Amino acid sequence: MLGNHRDGGFAEYVTVPHVAVFPLPETVPLEEGCIISDAFSTPYHAAVKRAEVRHG
Repeated sequence: MLGNHRDGGFAEYVTVPHVAVFPLPETVPLEEGCIISDAFSTPYHAAVKRAEVRHG
C-alpha cells in the first residue's frame, strides 16, 4: 500500500505496481479523486483485511 508499505507517499516521484494505479477521468479533480479513494480503501481494508468479512 502506497504510504504504508512503500516509501514516498508524499514524494514527487514514486514507483508502485501498475495494479495500484487508476487513472482519473479528466472531469474528476485530483482533490476529489483522493477523497474518493481514501473513503473507499479505509473501510474496505477494515472489513476485508482486518475483520476478514467474506462473501456469503
